[in-house]
Amino acid sequence: MAYNRIDEAGFASFFGLGARARASYSKGVAAIPFNANGAADPLNYKFNSAYVGNGLGYGSETPVLGLPAGGFINNRLGIYAHDAWRVSHTLTLNGGLRYSLDTGLTNHDLARAPLINLFDPELGGYPRNDNLRLGPQAGFAWNVRGDGKTVIRGGGGIYYETNIFNNILFDRTVNLAPGLGNTYILFGAAGNTFLPNPADGSVLFDFNTMCTGAQPGAANANSCIGASVGAALPFVSQAEKLFIAASKMLSQGYPQPGVPPQFNIDHGVIGGAILDPHYKSPYGAQINLGVQRQIRSGLVLSLDYVLNRGVHFNMQVDRNRIGAADTLNVGLANAAISSTLSTFNCATIDCVIQAGGTIDDFAGNGLGGGPGFDGFAFGGKNINFRQMTVLEPVGVSRYQALQAQLTGKLGTWGTFKNVTTNVSYALSRFNSSAVDQDFLSGAVNNDSPTQYYGPAGEDHLHQLGVGLIMQLPFHFQLATSSYFRSNGPSNPALNPNGSRSDIFTSDLNGDGTVGDPLPGANRGSFDRSFGVAGLTKLINNFNANVAGTLSPAGQALVNAGLMTAAQLTALGGVIETVPLPVAGQKENPLFYTTDVRLSWNWKFKERLSIQPSVDCFNLFNKNNTEGPLTGTLSGGPGTITNTPAYFTRVGAGSGSFSSGQPRAFQFGIRVTF
Repeated sequence: MAYNRIDEAGFASFFGLGARARASYSKGVAAIPFNANGAADPLNYKFNSAYVGNGLGYGSETPVLGLPAGGFINNRLGIYAHDAWRVSHTLTLNGGLRYSLDTGLTNHDLARAPLINLFDPELGGYPRNDNLRLGPQAGFAWNVRGDGKTVIRGGGGIYYETNIFNNILFDRTVNLAPGLGNTYILFGAAGNTFLPNPADGSVLFDFNTMCTGAQPGAANANSCIGASVGAALPFVSQAEKLFIAASKMLSQGYPQPGVPPQFNIDHGVIGGAILDPHYKSPYGAQINLGVQRQIRSGLVLSLDYVLNRGVHFNMQVDRNRIGAADTLNVGLANAAISSTLSTFNCATIDCVIQAGGTIDDFAGNGLGGGPGFDGFAFGGKNINFRQMTVLEPVGVSRYQALQAQLTGKLGTWGTFKNVTTNVSYALSRFNSSAVDQDFLSGAVNNDSPTQYYGPAGEDHLHQLGVGLIMQLPFHFQLATSSYFRSNGPSNPALNPNGSRSDIFTSDLNGDGTVGDPLPGANRGSFDRSFGVAGLTKLINNFNANVAGTLSPAGQALVNAGLMTAAQLTALGGVIETVPLPVAGQKENPLFYTTDVRLSWNWKFKERLSIQPSVDCFNLFNKNNTEGPLTGTLSGGPGTITNTPAYFTRVGAGSGSFSSGQPRAFQFGIRVTF
């Protein structure tokens, strides 16, 4: 039996430490530049969106580790019973059962915010903690000839994983009153047009009307949306200061009477996600079968087959289906079109097209993917709520491998004495329905979270490690360690532009998620199912048959009689073309490194010895680069379509602790007494 208690605490203030904001840009220089330097000055670019944070960062109301709040406590209990039965002098069976209890898997002590029940009663109440986690295990060992030199062994079992506290941190913040937890808001073309008051959700700052003089002479002179970055940033800073000040007032004397939970104010989940109340602990069902053979005294060779099937890890799903094509609200769409026509002083959509308008202009006024609560036409199945991002225990994975290991003494050859080795090799595959099995892994298809299942980030077909230790004359010792792995996979996907119009340009299946996989590709397809040549073929086919056509969201507008296909095409509201790989495009990089240590050991009498040493990391100075390459088909550097040369070396920053970094030396001395 084992018991331990984990006290966790922290302060995480995303986008909120000081008056700062992160801004992005699109569509080149703004119509009204900030200065006369043109495209050479980023302040002239068209402002797209920015994040502002509230300056707070406690994830709970629980004091722990000397902090006034932010604590999470997990009591962990494990009870394990095991027995072995010697069936004969050559066969042994064993079996066991483990019970695992983690009291902090979910926020089971905190009732969900009342409005969550109104959206879906199934999400309300108190979350389940999954207290019944039983993991059976069984195995055998067969001494084939009875001489202990050849053994066949196998086993299997169920092994549970915990839930990292980051997941329950976001869940708890949403269900507590504001004034402790971190909240950050995305506003602009890709987000809200106003900043809500954290106390009641009213408008604290409207970026469409309160940016005084941001666009002089324009139809909406007081709007940050579409202004230059330089003109918009002072108002971003002003809004953030208001947001931080209002949030700080709520933190004084927390909780303040009458202030509802954060969810009731936001009418949704803004940042992070809430847990599915029917939480199920992720676990791996693992089996292995292998043979071990003693080649000679002190030298053993092992061959094993390993299979691990993972289930129930968290994946993010928006239950409100914001942006889905079948959620079009015609009334909100007409309002968005009217607002855009008014901005351009036009009576028709064709007039807007002639004036240089784009689909971004319509989407920014509401004809795009966003909460119906904020006036967006593709506003989800319930327009009284914003995003309803839920961590669903639906993720699956599979790891299988053939593993070989040679361990022990090789012998003595001349001046190389007592040579020992550890050689390991794995021929493996790791497939998953998500990139990360622990933290905020979004579903590629919101309507079918596990549809895209394939090679994941840690999938490497070949991995080889070789270690040697040997004694040299004059009290010297030499140790080497070499490691090689084949390249990883990338996920070829369309490029979202960070705009509400992305549902028209990169949502191929109409589920509301954008940046969909390239047709013909799956998760991890690049450098698995195909390389650069295969990718080029897929892109050519895509550009010839899909690019320039209507997405499901665009087709919904046409079916409703709101726009014609020709108008959407003229506005750029169609699936975008994908740039082809550049000449000399690289595959994902391989990894190899050899580290060497030479030491000298001298013993003084019985109780004192010194051991100076020198280490060389990456002896051959192999140019290991970061990988895998980004699969987003934007045509940007570092992607699978625009990397003619590797450029980011492993460890090319401060410190020298990355395996495979540029060649480095380390000198040390060890004194034992």
